[in-house]
Amino acid sequence: MRLTPFRELLAYDCRLMNVAASRATDSCCATGLSASDEDLSPQAAVLSPAATYRIAEAIVNADTQYQRTIAAV
Repeated sequence: MRLTPFRELLAYDCRLMNVAASRATDSCCATGLSASDEDLSPQAAVLSPAATYRIAEAIVNADTQYQRTIAAV
């Protein structure tokens, strides 16, 4: 049995708990979950709530499909 996936999950959970513990004002683990990987993973950085909002706003403000694609990139 390989334990690599379980170690990876443990690492994610530890980072989540560390971020949640350092932010006493956070009432939801979702904020901690996205913040715990944001600086370590390009996918998490792009999919963070703030980045997702900025990308969506750029898409909505563009006029054509092509411009929406460029704005999202």
